[in-house]
Amino acid sequence: MSGGAADCVSLAIAFHQAPGRFSDLLHGRAELPEGIGRLLRLAGGAEPAAEGLNGQAFVPAAEIRQAARFFIERVLLAHEADHYRVLGVRPDASLDEIKEHHRLLMRLFHPDREGAAGDGWSEAFATRINLAYTALRQPRARAAYDAARRQAQKQQPRPSAPRRRPEEREGAGFRLPPAV
Repeated sequence: MSGGAADCVSLAIAFHQAPGRFSDLLHGRAELPEGIGRLLRLAGGAEPAAEGLNGQAFVPAAEIRQAARFFIERVLLAHEADHYRVLGVRPDASLDEIKEHHRLLMRLFHPDREGAAGDGWSEAFATRINLAYTALRQPRARAAYDAARRQAQKQQPRPSAPRRRPEEREGAGFRLPPAV
């Protein structure tokens, strides 16, 4: 097991325990860690989860699988995720990696698979996964998607300086009491 895959599993466990500590990852502002393929295999049962220590805490195999699935649902399949993130790959990923991640994700979320949640989420996730795969599996479609993605990134407004309250503005000769 490579260091990146082990680090990704540790990250998934930490994320499962306290997702609020990872807001950049949750909201797509942080890059995905290496080893997402291992998380996909663990969550879908294609690779056995070995119980062991994560830092100083013992983590049972069932919790590792649950943490992997939780990470996938919350980070890869987040509402604002682009097609690359949905498939858990970087924009320079090979077609083989894209195909492998699609296969593993569908093994996990296909609504007809045994063990898929019957709450409608599996069907919605499967639809998103298939849309991402369709956009990235053929070179022309991928190039068009990449061009549209670059254009959208150019048009996003730049974050501006935070607005200051009236009592904080320069030249304000008075301050409002904190209760106001």
